[in-house]
Amino acid sequence: TYINKIKVDKVYNLFNEINWDNITSSEQTLMHGDLHFENILISNQGNVFALDIRDDFDEINNFGDMYYDLAKILHGILVSHQSINDNQYKYETNSKNIQISIKKGKKYSSNINNFYKFCKFYKFDIKKIELICSLIYLNIADLHHFPYSHLLFNLGKLLLMKSVKKEQNIKTFISDIKLLTI
Repeated sequence: TYINKIKVDKVYNLFNEINWDNITSSEQTLMHGDLHFENILISNQGNVFALDIRDDFDEINNFGDMYYDLAKILHGILVSHQSINDNQYKYETNSKNIQISIKKGKKYSSNINNFYKFCKFYKFDIKKIELICSLIYLNIADLHHFPYSHLLFNLGKLLLMKSVKKEQNIKTFISDIKLLTI
């Protein structure tokens, strides 16, 4: 399969290249479970509130992998829910290529740069975050309508390929292939 003119292997083969021990080796911490911009409220005084916290993960209340929450934030930076709601994305296919693109969110540049700086400052494993983010797209694709579902699946597949190949970070890759449009 070609996605945005890049040859991408089958998901099954990409899954076989994942270091699953690395993904599952995180320390369990307090976590939200669905942390994205629509679930964050900032008051006029600058106080931050997390909304709609998932309260039960296999009978373990509010504990899990903080890398999942970080990956959900990255997921929301890369795919602006506002752009999706405004139908500002593209999924097209022909016999040779799948073409996907999404309009950048209003604060994309500052959000993505601040996110990577934050992760570097706190010494979070950005490769792990990017890998989990790609898996999130694959996981949620089936929950959405066509053609958005196909965009999410193919975005997940494309980002998973980049994550397991470790050629460059997703931030640079997305810019290079012009996945996000102005």
